[in-house]
Amino acid sequence: MPEFTFLNRCKAKPLIVALLGLCSCGSGLHSLPIGNLDSSVRMLYSIDALGHRILRYTPNELGTATLDSWISLPSDINATQLTTDAIGNLYVGGYTTSKDRSKVLVYAVNAADHDAPMRTLKLRPGKLTALAVDRQNTIYVAEKSAVESGPQAAIYIYSAGSKGATPTQTIYQPSAVELNDLAVDSAGHVYVSGSTGSDSFIREFSATASDTATATRTVWAPHGTAYGGLAVDDDGNIFVMQGATICKLAAGTSGTPQAAQTINLPAKFISYTTETFSNVLRRDGIGDFFVPTTMTGANGSVNMVYGFASNAAGDATPVIQFTVPDATATAPNGESMPLAVF
Repeated sequence: MPEFTFLNRCKAKPLIVALLGLCSCGSGLHSLPIGNLDSSVRMLYSIDALGHRILRYTPNELGTATLDSWISLPSDINATQLTTDAIGNLYVGGYTTSKDRSKVLVYAVNAADHDAPMRTLKLRPGKLTALAVDRQNTIYVAEKSAVESGPQAAIYIYSAGSKGATPTQTIYQPSAVELNDLAVDSAGHVYVSGSTGSDSFIREFSATASDTATATRTVWAPHGTAYGGLAVDDDGNIFVMQGATICKLAAGTSGTPQAAQTINLPAKFISYTTETFSNVLRRDGIGDFFVPTTMTGANGSVNMVYGFASNAAGDATPVIQFTVPDATATAPNGESMPLAVF
């Protein structure tokens, strides 16, 4: 991939970018200082699949970012999912001996180098497709079943501190659906984006839903489009990736609603013009958005992370953008590039 990485926060000043060579660890260092980072984000995490580690990026007061530190992963896990809890502990999900054998590693907020995880959660057999953690540190995972008979997809819920493969709660999904991302609101309602093959949806389930419970509401994507990365706020608003666009769906909407807010990912970065569909969307404490995507061009591909202000709209200029190393080299089925923010 191109030998540069940068992070820019642009306010009233014009966007100025410096492209620097990579250090041996595979991540660049600085951009020109162009403004203050007013986001509440303190750390951003990505996966270096080739280096078999988690990379921690830290913005600074000059509006630049560095590779702050890294966490070496155990040799038996290939990481495909990242998220954080309310105090910044890092949750790393991935598969082990096969794509249908997964687990979640929990690292302390200050973990670095070869620090061991605080806890390991072994999941039920199945392909891990999404990971979320609520404010009580309850873990939610979406998996596609490794068993041909019965429900082919489910949301498994594990209580805080759990280490075993037995979930405390299970929400089965209809057969022949693919689950893309998960989100949980402050009331414990569970949201999942996915696809039936011909139609894409977001389903909301109550905090007590289990087994084959019916969704309390379903939102359908416009015909010919798909829902991917997912986030929610405490007011019940849904934020979702619809193709290369971040869409806000107002609280309480169902059916096929019009988006109340849309933000388009940049259509071009230097010579790279084609973006992959992202099943990852993150928001920080003040509502800014962060989206990882892979862009391709004649010279290959580049992994980008874009950040947008919470009130951005249309073809807004990203307030943050930087490149990361190859994050999906070992993903079994070309999963979206993982990202976590805190």
